[in-house]
Amino acid sequence: MTPYDIIEQSISNEIVLIENVIVGIVPSTYYNLEGMEQSNIVDAMK
Repeated sequence: MTPYDIIEQSISNEIVLIENVIVGIVPSTYYNLEGMEQSNIVDAMK
């Protein structure tokens, strides 16, 4: 093996472009309240 040798290799890969399409108006805000206590949820939304 020499560092100047050329090896041609074909590589293919599949990726997900769209997993789910939601039709409708895009909301201006999003809240992820997972893991929060109920007493702190109101403070997070202010």
